[in-house]
Amino acid sequence: MTLFLRPTPRAYAGTPAGADSCAYAGAHGPARNRSHNRLAIVAPMAVLLALSAGSALAGTTGTEFQTMYTTMLNWATGYLGKAIAVAAFILGAGIGVARSSPIPALAGVVFALFMVYVPTIIDSIMTATV
Repeated sequence: MTLFLRPTPRAYAGTPAGADSCAYAGAHGPARNRSHNRLAIVAPMAVLLALSAGSALAGTTGTEFQTMYTTMLNWATGYLGKAIAVAAFILGAGIGVARSSPIPALAGVVFALFMVYVPTIIDSIMTATV
């Protein structure tokens, strides 16, 4: 009886005979080490930058835009903003009646609430100092 020896199968045709044929260990091992090395560099830098940051002055500088900001804030919180909010509710209610669904009317209510409350929220966020 003649014994025929078959070559062992390799993961890829281009893999050299002496190389590790396990595709998972060869491809994912160094990449995992690189990501850990990157994290070891980025994390201390992020902590250092966070601790050395000064106070934020986003809402107290840039007086050249103050007139535009005041005008837009007055529009949004004044009669124009209220008219847009009421129009959004009426439009949503009309679409809701046409489709026999309350969802468009709820979307109109949510839009109206955003028109009323969001300018105040944005103003308080921008004028807050850290």
